[in-house]
Amino acid sequence: MIRDEDFDEKSESDDGSQVLKESEDVQEREFYGNANRGSENRSSEHIWLISYSDFTTIMMIFFLAMYGYTQIMDAKAPARLDRFTALASEMKSKMQNEVRIVEELDKITVELGEGILFKSGSADLNPNAGRTLADIGESLRKVDGDVIVEGHTDNVPISGAPFRSNWELSASRAFSVIQALKGSGVPAARLAAWGFGENRPVVSNDSIENRQRNRRIDIVILKRKIQGA
Repeated sequence: MIRDEDFDEKSESDDGSQVLKESEDVQEREFYGNANRGSENRSSEHIWLISYSDFTTIMMIFFLAMYGYTQIMDAKAPARLDRFTALASEMKSKMQNEVRIVEELDKITVELGEGILFKSGSADLNPNAGRTLADIGESLRKVDGDVIVEGHTDNVPISGAPFRSNWELSASRAFSVIQALKGSGVPAARLAAWGFGENRPVVSNDSIENRQRNRRIDIVILKRKIQGA
């Protein structure tokens, strides 16, 4: 038989256990809740470190890539300059006294006199000019870099059709030359024609010989591509 006293004692014991459990739960929530909030606060205070570390990693990769690129370009530069030096020597041996070849730091200029390529006052190539330009075109195919063909005249005013000025004559002659170079296999994207007329003489136009020297075609071989091309 269960006595009332036993029931009361059990009830009191259960109530005590429940109160103790609730107290422990409250303490646990308070402890972990505060700890979690502190962790969240600490995380929000230092979260910028994640972005900063990502940024520094990206910058390190970028600078390493740039360093590798410069090393590759530096290794290629001597080989490129050697090819242009060989080109200048090759063209000098082919053309001998027919042309003047000037090698500079950033370009090679091949100077062809008027008599080699054209008749006086004409922009049509002489029959023998094709072979000369074919030899030049063969050499140009061996190197990179853009090619500018410059037309030049003396200061004697032109008279009669089809050209209204020395400027037009020089530009037409330059265009005839780039057409021939294109026909010899030089890519059209590397070629440009410029006409200067009498505005850039290499010597004074004060004698027949000097005027003859100024009537010329300059083939300028750049050791790089024109910016934006």
